[in-house]
Amino acid sequence: MKLLKKKSVSKNKSLIETIINEEAKSINKLHFGVSNTSYLVNKKYVVRIKKEKEHFYDYKREIAALKNIEPLGFSEHATYLDQNGNKVSDYIPKVKVFSCKPNEIIAAAELLKKLHNSNIKINYNFEPFKRYQYYRRHSKAMHFPHEDLVIKETKELYRKYNLVMCHNDVVDNNLLFTKDKAYLIDYEFAGMNIHLFDLASFISENNITDVGKISLFLSSYGFSNKDYSKLKTMMMFLNLLWYYWAKERYLVTKKLVYKKIARVKRKHINDDVRSLKLKY
Repeated sequence: MKLLKKKSVSKNKSLIETIINEEAKSINKLHFGVSNTSYLVNKKYVVRIKKEKEHFYDYKREIAALKNIEPLGFSEHATYLDQNGNKVSDYIPKVKVFSCKPNEIIAAAELLKKLHNSNIKINYNFEPFKRYQYYRRHSKAMHFPHEDLVIKETKELYRKYNLVMCHNDVVDNNLLFTKDKAYLIDYEFAGMNIHLFDLASFISENNITDVGKISLFLSSYGFSNKDYSKLKTMMMFLNLLWYYWAKERYLVTKKLVYKKIARVKRKHINDDVRSLKLKY
């Protein structure tokens, strides 16, 4: 886990000290986070300060997810989480962020399978179509010619599969590795969903296009190749969902990082449209 050399943390120092209830003798800003800023404090805490409130964020949902998932042994150990989304977790030393190495891909598949097979149930559904409609409506973005078809086929998937506990944001910064252990952290998007969402999230959100790496991930999870078309449909849906999310977030925050995410998603969407023209 890299630390930023620039220590622009003074404005959050008093808030951090209030949260941890002790003097912050050392504060280092961690090198990740889009909607949050995280700090390593006193070399023993990771303090997440929520920079902006997202429409669907509910701290009660995150508390429920963390409480139920922690016994599985691969989440962060959170000791504080308030209604603003500020969180304190124990620092995990000598960790590295996911970098798409084969052993990391296998570990990620095994973590997701353990999560999905855990029989954990919380009273919060991810509600992907509700989110999609909200972001689409508030993004003021153009719609796409394949969109109705993708939504129709994705809804059919939700009629076929049961809801299980899902992470819903399987990006590289949420997959951490030490020499001996793998972690899946940050459960602010967690909730009941179908397993295909997490599998598609891992592939599409980490921009994994290498066929061998995708095959390694799916075989490690135990996913059948004959169902890959269903997974492809879900990836198309995720491209739409997170495109509208990024556009909405940019309109609200004016932060260029969201504009960049939207640009990447738009490229993937254009690829999806071309592939569907060949298919249909």
